[in-house]
Amino acid sequence: MELIKCSALKPRERNLAGPTEDLIEERGGELHLLAKSACLHRDIYSFPQSMLSVSFVSEGYPNTYKQEGIIFKTSTPPKIWLPVSVPTYAGILKLTADYSKKTNADLRDEFAKRFIHNSFDEFMAQFPNIETAKNEFVRVSKRHLIHAMDPSPATREALRIIEREYNIENPYTEIIFDQAIHIRPTALFSSSPDSLIFLLNDADFLKHKKHFLDLPVHINACDYFLGNKPITTSTELFKN
Repeated sequence: MELIKCSALKPRERNLAGPTEDLIEERGGELHLLAKSACLHRDIYSFPQSMLSVSFVSEGYPNTYKQEGIIFKTSTPPKIWLPVSVPTYAGILKLTADYSKKTNADLRDEFAKRFIHNSFDEFMAQFPNIETAKNEFVRVSKRHLIHAMDPSPATREALRIIEREYNIENPYTEIIFDQAIHIRPTALFSSSPDSLIFLLNDADFLKHKKHFLDLPVHINACDYFLGNKPITTSTELFKN
């Protein structure tokens, strides 16, 4: 299984999640991505206590969180397949809970049943592409808000927020692991080779340089999965 991790390439001064070494770790000569403590509202969102979120890219899900990242293989099965990003899922669920007549627990269970999947086949059968996921998610959210109360200004504003969330330029999906996972990098991607040179030569990242030599570099992740020709190789981008 090949997946995407964007923030692992961010150096210390540009990564809000912490330095690169907090995300990548070498154990016994093998590379691992680490799971971090989940958000404070994990009980509401049905998420595990420790989380590692990555993206799945395919023809139906072409977008990623950032414009550069690692494409890797792993044999560890994900805990959750989520058809939208974690921030979008959590934010819209909280917004719906604020105005719905249903309890947080009831909403959590309904959203989890509809949108949290435990296998790739189950996930793709219900949401074969990001447009299908977006339409269903906004339909369920708006249904709760429309029936929550009389059309007050607050409810109308909540509906506008939901519409805005689903008109973002590059919606993406996320897959969640509840443990550190062993990875084997297979490619890198970046919309800007100059930016990738800066990221690869960050001091934290250089500690793991041997794992990223001779990898194809693509303009974006979808370009790799479609089998297109890479723009360069990672070895060319490391400084001597």
